[in-house]
Amino acid sequence: MAALHVVLGHEAQWMFADFAALVRSESVSSVFGASATQLVSELIGNLAFTGRSSVSLFFVLSGFILAYNYRDTLGKSVALPEFYWMRFARIYPVYLLAFLMVLPFVVARIFTETELPGDASRRGLLNLLLVQSWYPPDSLSWNAPAWSLSVEMFFYVSFPFLLGPILSAPRRTALCVAVVFCVVTQIAVGFGKLHTGEEAPVWYAFFSNFPLLRLSEFTLGIALLHLRPEAGRPSSIQWVAGNSFALLLAVAACVLAVAWKSDGVGEVARGIMLPLCFAWLIHCLSLGTADRVLGCAPMTLLGEASYALYITHESLLPYFETIKRRLTGDPEMGRGLRIIFVLAAIAFSVLVLKWLETPARKALVKWFGHNRTTPG
Repeated sequence: MAALHVVLGHEAQWMFADFAALVRSESVSSVFGASATQLVSELIGNLAFTGRSSVSLFFVLSGFILAYNYRDTLGKSVALPEFYWMRFARIYPVYLLAFLMVLPFVVARIFTETELPGDASRRGLLNLLLVQSWYPPDSLSWNAPAWSLSVEMFFYVSFPFLLGPILSAPRRTALCVAVVFCVVTQIAVGFGKLHTGEEAPVWYAFFSNFPLLRLSEFTLGIALLHLRPEAGRPSSIQWVAGNSFALLLAVAACVLAVAWKSDGVGEVARGIMLPLCFAWLIHCLSLGTADRVLGCAPMTLLGEASYALYITHESLLPYFETIKRRLTGDPEMGRGLRIIFVLAAIAFSVLVLKWLETPARKALVKWFGHNRTTPG
């Protein structure tokens, strides 16, 4: 759902505006009241421009899932080189596909002299090495969503050194430190963005994309593991979080945090609330509250394909625009074609999952295991 929000925010913003207009219509407002429908319509309309906020969910979730999967094995049955190789095998094949999909258009820009060869080479190398977010001017170059994978790679490198100290600390200490770290970081980021503004794109990219400034979201996800029930005996926190009403509240809080649009200090407060709301949502979901819905086969498949959807949809778009321009002479795509593109991007991500992501990951892991056990 978060990946789809990013895609729709990039490619079909008008869908949110149309839905917001429907909510504001007289037939709906006469039932629910003008004030309520106006508020809801504003929130829905804002979702068109806040797709980037959903990336925070990816970072918190990444920390939690890695901690959950490796809390008992990292450094024991799973050695450090094996962990790093498995992380590489998990993200790089699809990442490289998206990179190669963009390459022909970069070459075309060089030949048409709209991009200098030196700039293109630098940006290409940074992206290929997954370090573009460390250089803010180029953090959104080539395939813009790839900036978050550059940040994610930094998380992977840091994870083995964070897991032990966070999980060995007392529960309250770990959670309090993680929350405080997140709040302080978000305050600094929020006021940094306010001070520089989007008129200073390099500084704005620094506060938005620099890996060290996103680390608090990842560590918050790791610390969430302290809330998991131990020895099958849930505490009062698990009892409260593990019911449908708590999940609904968490979903509502996340939607409000994502959709609320304000200026000044209000926007800073929204930035603080985003990772905290996402953390509570992830904890509720981890207790199995929505397994019947989210655990069904179609949702599981789409969830597994969501990484490919997120990282390839921007790379796929120029091909659609090129085909449109060749057929009609106009590169702009109307609403109908935009819907077709979103559906095609989802279908493409499923194919990538089945034909590239899963086979490549298995092959790379098998290759590593074979070379590790082969003498010499």
